[in-house]
Amino acid sequence: MWPLDPPSVTADESYLACSRSIQDRREKPGKPARPYRRLLAAAAPDISAASQRFEKAAAEGSLLGLKAEDFRVPGFGDDEAHRVIYARGMVKNKAGRQIYDALMAAPAHERCPFCGHGIVRELDHHLPKSSYPALCVTPLNLVPACKDCNDLKGSFVPNSPESVLIHPYYDRIDDDPWLSAKVVHTAEPTLDFFVDPPDTWDQITVSRVKHHFDLFELGRTFGTQANRLVSNIQYGVEKLLRAVGSDAVREYLQEEAETRFKSQLNGWEGVTFLTLSEDDWFCEGNFIGNSGSTG
Repeated sequence: MWPLDPPSVTADESYLACSRSIQDRREKPGKPARPYRRLLAAAAPDISAASQRFEKAAAEGSLLGLKAEDFRVPGFGDDEAHRVIYARGMVKNKAGRQIYDALMAAPAHERCPFCGHGIVRELDHHLPKSSYPALCVTPLNLVPACKDCNDLKGSFVPNSPESVLIHPYYDRIDDDPWLSAKVVHTAEPTLDFFVDPPDTWDQITVSRVKHHFDLFELGRTFGTQANRLVSNIQYGVEKLLRAVGSDAVREYLQEEAETRFKSQLNGWEGVTFLTLSEDDWFCEGNFIGNSGSTG
């Protein structure tokens, strides 16, 4: 959900780098010989055309209209195609690996663009390589991600306009504040996060962001981190409250929120501090010595 600059390497450059060092498979017991070099060269125009269709659809927000059968690799079975082109040609091949590593290094501070929190560990295929093998080394279909987000997404394919995931290279939703939270008034204060979009968003965008939020379990991720942060600042808040009162607590929380919003408008840290600053129950220290829920 957090934007990335599109990769500078083109789909044709990536395919050439990944395919040119792959050798033919010699005949082995149970495995016939495969003329990979000839097959890969012959497939190059189809790969290029498939990448162009994908890039055009992604830029126009029409990925839902792409049919998997139009993204096969001629001469290859689907599993064979991505095993040879992606696994051997990109992950294990020196020239292809340079592109892989550059894509992995793109996010600032190595943070996953799907959640804005986890550390990038893997490349995710926005349209899965198992269903769209012709896009398996197309840079604009490869998104650096943390392992949790990559596992949660799996081989997901959208089946409605509302379920099309936010694409970090194409979608720009972070210019508007859309993440919000509320304080749960219990003995140990916690936060519940949710999507609170601006009125200017169209309904499809709202639904897409909410679907993305749910699929990647961002409420759970943000809540876990925020609750740890709240626990860590409680002692300091209590001291400040006793020394100078609730207005000082509120000012401290607002300043912390402002600092964090400078780097990430919809980051869970900024939203946590802002939500706490707007909650009278918390700023007045009603959680101190509280042994049960207050509502």
